[in-house]
This record gives sequence, structure tokens and C-alpha cells, in this order.
Amino acid sequence: MLYEVRHETRFHYERSVAISHQLLKLRPRRCSRQNVLQTKLAVTPQPGVQRDWFDYYGNLVEFVTVQSPHSDLVIACTSQVEVLPGMDIMLDFSPPWEAVAQSLRTATHSEALAACQYCFESPFIALHPEILAFARESFEPGRPLLTATMDLTSRI
Repeated sequence: MLYEVRHETRFHYERSVAISHQLLKLRPRRCSRQNVLQTKLAVTPQPGVQRDWFDYYGNLVEFVTVQSPHSDLVIACTSQVEVLPGMDIMLDFSPPWEAVAQSLRTATHSEALAACQYCFESPFIALHPEILAFARESFEPGRPLLTATMDLTSRI
């Protein structure tokens, strides 16, 4: 299946700004079931500085700096992505979500440790009772992790 993915962010400042720094993670990445045929990033006004690197998840990170006075900033990314057929995932055969959560508490391998960083509040994201209640609807006791995750993402 072929998809065209478009993203656009627009900033409008009440007064002209002299400089703008942006950290972008907009380009899809290649993986076993996803082939990125083409991707194009456009930043207007054009940045004076651009640096790219890959984060520890393998995502392309692009840092751009617009160094000319501007009151509008537009960031647009368009990609053509081919999603390849794969095997059906047997959601109900995944372990119960509580077992996976418990294993993360005692894990020593790097992937599990990296996942643990998302278990806590941050200065940018606070835990709200409404969000917790929304998620808990999907995570009933004993429910397989992948079944619960698929339910949650479909409700979002």
C-alpha cells in the first residue's frame, strides 16, 4: 500500500523575531515493513544552519536555525511511504500487560531501561487523572499487552 504523508506546522509571531531554533523529527524511517520512497522537508524562511543526526531509536533528527528576522515560520514535510504486507500479529498471544510492566521494573537490558523513562512525569507532561482513566479502560486486569495497546490506540 502506498501512502503520502504530509505534515505542516505554522508559527505566526505578533512581532518579528530575530532567530528561531527548531528540532524536527518529521521524516518517516525505513524498517522491515515500511519503505520510504521519497521525503522532502521545506522550511520557510530558509534556515541558515541545519544539522542532522540519528537519535538512539534510529529516527532522523534535524536541527534548523532561521537567522533572519521573520514573523512567520512554516515547516512542511511530505513523504511517500510504501507499507509492505506482513504477517498478522496475534494480539491475544502476547503476555498480560501487568507481567510486562513488572518485568520492566527489574529489567537490566538497554531496551527495557530506555522504556522506563516514559513511566514518570516530566516538566512538560503532567499525569492527569482523566488521561489515566482513559487509558485504564483499555488495560483491564489480565488483558494481553498487544490487545490492550491496540484498543488504546484505536480509541485515541
